[in-house]
This record gives sequence, structure tokens and C-alpha cells, in this order.
Amino acid sequence: MCLSATAHGQMVRLITIGPGEAFWSVYGHTALAIDNQVYAFGYFDFDADNLFKAFLLNDMNYAMGISELSDELYWAQHHERPFTEQVLELSTGAVQQLKQQLAQHYLPENRRYRYDYFANNCATKVRDFLNQATDGELYQRAQALSPYSYADLTLPAHHQSAMRFGLAVGFGYQAYQKISYWQAMAFPLVIKDFFSHQMADAVTYEAVIYQPPADSWELLKNHAFYLVLLTVLLLAWSIKSLRSYAITVWFYVASLIGVGLLLLWWVLPHPMADGNFNVLLFNPLLFLLVLRKQSLFMTALLGISLFVWLGFAWYWGAWYLVPLMFLHVLFLVTRWQQSS
Repeated sequence: MCLSATAHGQMVRLITIGPGEAFWSVYGHTALAIDNQVYAFGYFDFDADNLFKAFLLNDMNYAMGISELSDELYWAQHHERPFTEQVLELSTGAVQQLKQQLAQHYLPENRRYRYDYFANNCATKVRDFLNQATDGELYQRAQALSPYSYADLTLPAHHQSAMRFGLAVGFGYQAYQKISYWQAMAFPLVIKDFFSHQMADAVTYEAVIYQPPADSWELLKNHAFYLVLLTVLLLAWSIKSLRSYAITVWFYVASLIGVGLLLLWWVLPHPMADGNFNVLLFNPLLFLLVLRKQSLFMTALLGISLFVWLGFAWYWGAWYLVPLMFLHVLFLVTRWQQSS
């Protein structure tokens, strides 16, 4: 990779903004800045027609946007999100080519692109431009296997406990396989760290421009939904007059979730939901324990499915839902005792 001073005083920065409170900002944001103009690829329209349908069908459209560096810093501070800049040392030709490519991409006919959660998002667009600017060296260095899986990088959904629970339920086995650094750079913080370490020779300056105060409620905010769900179900089970009702309602809910998982796996185009072993935990047959008299065969079948699920969870390191698995065992045993 040919490195030299930035062209004609033009400074190229890799901008990384940490996670925000809104669900679409939980994994942070990345952008390229040339002098004071910021080029980013994470813009979408909440008022667009059929937004929910597009989300379900994995057919979202995002757009490139241009803003001022001072505005980006202001909004990061306003929303208490960390703001880091890394000044990149690129050849004169690379800087000029980068500007031309970004300008070309910003043309009205090129501005929008088909979004993919892991393969073509706001971070991978920046990654791809930087790979071209480094003559493919970023790609070459990023082929090594990282310590991450997509599950590792997505389950820490910043302050979005319901989203975290939903992802843990919706992910299939593919989400738990280790990926390369190149794939992991679908996440802004991974790009930042990769340039800090594996691409340090291309970084002339790095600084945290703004760091918000630590949040003492971080752990609770990340897991509140799951903790409340487990607490409510256990409390309802512990009250004798509510026990049967709680088991009935939850088994209906779990069955419906299982049907949803099968739809994600077999019908909807979400590859990370394929091969979802959680269908053994949220077994679509659980409703049969409510609609008909309990049988030893059905209890044994559902119990076996739970322990098969535990084997998959152990193999893939998918521990998040294990407490719920033991709750299901408790409910199955209780249901059997009630019908005996």
C-alpha cells in the first residue's frame, strides 16, 4: 500500500459514533469525512410505504447522505454517543479517487441501495470504499478468522433488551459461526478497532473527541425485558391460583413463537434465521398440552426436545435462553403433576 501525506491538505477521517438509544443506532455508526464533509450510508425513511413489509422480506432501501462534521459531532454529544476520529494517511491519487467515487455514489440515480443487515449496510459501504482506497490491502489483511460470530456482535443490543431477546430467539446456527474480520466489519466498532490495530500503519492520528459519562444502569437496560419475563412467569407459577393459567398462556405464546420461527426459517428471506434450533425450545406443539389431556408420550417428547435444544445451545455457545429452557422444564413437570 502506497502511503503519503494527504492530498493538498485534504484530511480523510474514519468517523465512528458509538451506540445510541434508538433501536436503529444500537450498533453505532461509521462514516468517512474529507475535510469537513461527512459521507455516510445509513439514511432511510420512516414514512416510506410498506416499510414493515420491506423489513420482513429483507428488501430495505437505504441511501447515502452528506453532512457537516460539526453537525455530526453536535448530534453525537446531544445524544451522548461516543465520537472517535481516525485520520487516514492515503496516497494523493487515493484521496482524489475516493472523492470522485463518493461524488458518483451521491448522484440521485446512485444514492439509494438495497440494504442487507450483514452484507451491504452502512458500515460495509465504508469498508468497501476504504478497501479501494488502500488498493485492496484492507481486504487482504481482513481475511483472517476473527473471534466473533454475528451473534457475538449483535446480541449486545445497546439498551434494547426486547431486541436482544428477539435476536437470541430468532438466530439460527449460522449466526453462531465464527466469521472473518472482513465480514465482522459490518459493524462500525469492528472497523474502528481493525484500523487501530491491524491497519495502524494507515492511521496517522486517532482521538476520542467525545466520550459520554458511564451509565450505571447499562446492565439492566440491556437485559430488562428478559429479566421481567422470567420474573413474571416465575411469580405467576409460585402463586397456586395463577399457576395453571400462567402455564396455559405461556405455552400458547411459545407455540406461536415457534410457528414464527418456522416461517423465518422456511418462508422469509432471512439467512441468519435458517436452521434455527430454538424451534425445539419454542416448540409449536406446546399448545397440545393445553388443548388435550396430558399424556406421558407428549410430555416425554417435549422434554426430549428441550434437552436436544440444550445440546445445540452448548455446541454453539448460545447460552442466553438457558434460564427459559429450565422454566419450560418446570412448567412441563407441573403440567404433568396437575393432570396425573
